Amino acid sequence: MRLKHLLFLSVLFAGPACAYIDPGTGSLVLQFLLAGFFASAFFIKTQWKRIKTLFGSKKADD
Repeated sequence: MRLKHLLFLSVLFAGPACAYIDPGTGSLVLQFLLAGFFASAFFIKTQWKRIKTLFGSKKADD
């Protein structure tokens, strides 16, 4: 219980971070988001028959 209080107090009384995020970080985050979206879309496309069978919409052809 003391650890939770200590963490709370350290966050409560934290000073300014003086941190810097360079311009390349935004493009890296965008690249990660796009890669995740396209990977998910590809997975759904390749497994569409199994997904339809799982939800009982239509039986998959073998």
